[in-house]
Amino acid sequence: MYVLADNSPNTKIGFSVSKKLGGSVTRNRVRRLLAEAVRSFLVRIKPGNHIVVVARVKAGTATFLDITAALEAALSRSGVLDAHNL
Repeated sequence: MYVLADNSPNTKIGFSVSKKLGGSVTRNRVRRLLAEAVRSFLVRIKPGNHIVVVARVKAGTATFLDITAALEAALSRSGVLDAHNL
């Protein structure tokens, strides 16, 4: 995950899913799972950040719960999550 702090009131989130994960069906499935997982954290993400989530090869076989847990860990490690909005 890459994070660029900005002074704008908007938060932008993008996804990068490589062809190393598999065919287009697998890549689109991972992209949809990532987007749904991020949607659950939107209220907790501090405004003014540009975030790029990079899917690794393990994401191709991961479940939604695995992706959500990994995403939450990455977001909290990067300091993007607001502790007051739980």
